[in-house]
Amino acid sequence: MPLGTIIQRAFALGFVGVLAGAVHSVVTPVTLRPAPPAPPVLPNPPVTTNGERPADPATPAAGSTPAAGAPTQPAPLGLDIDLASAAALFAAGAPFIDARLANEYEAGHVEGAFWMPSEVFMNGAIPDALNFMDKAAPVVVYCGGGQCDASHNVVVLLQQLGFTRCHVMADGYPAWKAAGHPVATGKPAM
Repeated sequence: MPLGTIIQRAFALGFVGVLAGAVHSVVTPVTLRPAPPAPPVLPNPPVTTNGERPADPATPAAGSTPAAGAPTQPAPLGLDIDLASAAALFAAGAPFIDARLANEYEAGHVEGAFWMPSEVFMNGAIPDALNFMDKAAPVVVYCGGGQCDASHNVVVLLQQLGFTRCHVMADGYPAWKAAGHPVATGKPAM
């Protein structure tokens, strides 16, 4: 067999290997798991003058002010948060991103949530809504909760785009709706 044919076949096999690896990385879901249990911390939690946090992070104690020189730190990336923390961020105006399938979004979603499953990021596409979001501000991503990893996958993609304060509403949309928080139905805005 001529040397040129051997080299061509070697390059073809190498290309097929690279292509298979690329397909595997696109198809295989990425799962992030935060460090073992640490209570969720809202960005810049309120602190009373005696250094304690109020019982409900969404509503600071009357007359409380942050302690002078108290360090503030952003919440960890990709932090799973509970329903109460998500509701507090919703009340503060944080954007919500629904990572579920289109038919699930249409049947019901967090009021004002953007529909952004990982598939909309294919081939380097960046959803238009992200151009209007502050990359340093909190954003909450959710899916169906439980064993659903769609929200974690979207958080990875957001972090790759420079979003630094992504949170995953661990209980997902079903718990949000069951708690009576604001919901809407209909097709996503494109």
